[in-house]
Amino acid sequence: MVAVFDPPNEQAFPQSFVVDVYRFLKSKVQIDSCSLNFYNDSSHEYSKFREQTCLFTSLVVYRNMFEVQLGGAAKINLGLVVVDMQNGFVAKDGSYDKLGMNTPLYREIIPKVRQLIDLCKSLDIPVFYTESVREASGIDLLTKIHTLLPKSREERLKIPICVRGTWDAQTIDELKPKEEEGDHVIIKRRDSAFQDTELRVWLQSAGINVLIFCGVDTSICVETSIRDAFNLGYDIILISDATASGMKSHYETTLARVRDYYGLEMNIERFTKMIKNLNTARHKKGLDLIEYKQIIDNFISEFGLLDFRDFRVVAPEQAA
Repeated sequence: MVAVFDPPNEQAFPQSFVVDVYRFLKSKVQIDSCSLNFYNDSSHEYSKFREQTCLFTSLVVYRNMFEVQLGGAAKINLGLVVVDMQNGFVAKDGSYDKLGMNTPLYREIIPKVRQLIDLCKSLDIPVFYTESVREASGIDLLTKIHTLLPKSREERLKIPICVRGTWDAQTIDELKPKEEEGDHVIIKRRDSAFQDTELRVWLQSAGINVLIFCGVDTSICVETSIRDAFNLGYDIILISDATASGMKSHYETTLARVRDYYGLEMNIERFTKMIKNLNTARHKKGLDLIEYKQIIDNFISEFGLLDFRDFRVVAPEQAA
């Protein structure tokens, strides 16, 4: 992705702040060029300021970016969200396992989640892991603020689950995030990946507008995150065989809701086919426009979508 930043206002962006932001972003982006405009001000201090903030007036190419320009305002820029694949929920001897909950269903999806993560990384699609935590003091327990709670929530009163800083709270070893590969970890304290977290800011910074979801529990944290994402303006893809619920009926209901109201639901095999088609379009290797139009037509028909070409401006050469 290429992004252009407007020139900074020196009063709005104090030098110390901009330097900190510059250092952070420099580790996340690759600077292509830097065009400095000094506004006819030759002072050493202003020149130094502009030099340190050249990121804001540069052409910037983000690492870890998968973008397909469909023409005009229509584009796809993907990110993967792996929801709560933590020891406390998924692993043997984790809190849920000790409580006798249906964790084997969670463990069954580990190979598919691993496959999905590897596929996304191979295509430079950023990966965001959520980890749901609680404080050892219990200050953030639901019973501290709720009066009317379903009995299904009582398990959190018996055994502390996913206490911050413990093995229980960490992502399982099979899927462990790798900072050196650019993985991002979002610490959350409620069902949604967006509530009181950095996720939205990070997605906006990377220009991501389509989110792929996997993880657990399908009908609780995954669905809540999907609903919030949709209402914040993100398009949704749920990978059906890389998500699981402790109750099969709840799992099926969420899949139906996503299909009917929120976006796309597909298994990893279908997603792999889709992403390869998008990758072909992205690089325009051997792309026949008539064939490409047919691929889009079939895709829209298969998933019962509105035809984005009717309401998102598409360049004529792409719609031919």
